[in-house]
Amino acid sequence: EIFEQGRVPSGQFFDEILNLDMLASNIQLNVMDLLYQSPKIPQTDAGQTQIIRCCNDACDEAVKIGFLAPGQWTGVDILNLKTDDILPNGYLCQSEPYSEQSSADRELRKGMPVYIAIKEAGAVHSVVIGVYVNR
Repeated sequence: EIFEQGRVPSGQFFDEILNLDMLASNIQLNVMDLLYQSPKIPQTDAGQTQIIRCCNDACDEAVKIGFLAPGQWTGVDILNLKTDDILPNGYLCQSEPYSEQSSADRELRKGMPVYIAIKEAGAVHSVVIGVYVNR
């Protein structure tokens, strides 16, 4: 081998840690920008859609850099996402409707939680190439 495999002491691949950190940071920055630049985000499903759009934008960026990819969800059920469902974009951002929010949370002006399921693309660490010659 020419290069050492990129693992950290826990055994996790370094690129996974780096990309997860970048995705989390991009989600936070996108939502913070929305809250800062908007005079008001309504505590409605339409307002929640704006927040989810920010999360989608961050996930789209993760797809562009090759961190996320389409695939089958093998994790636990999350709201409308069920085990074995296909994530055609490599991710799914969703939340419950405001009709299910408690009056206490509404009074505290809390947004509905956003649940983001992601499917990592993985990375190639080795390859076998066969060359066949014939005369």
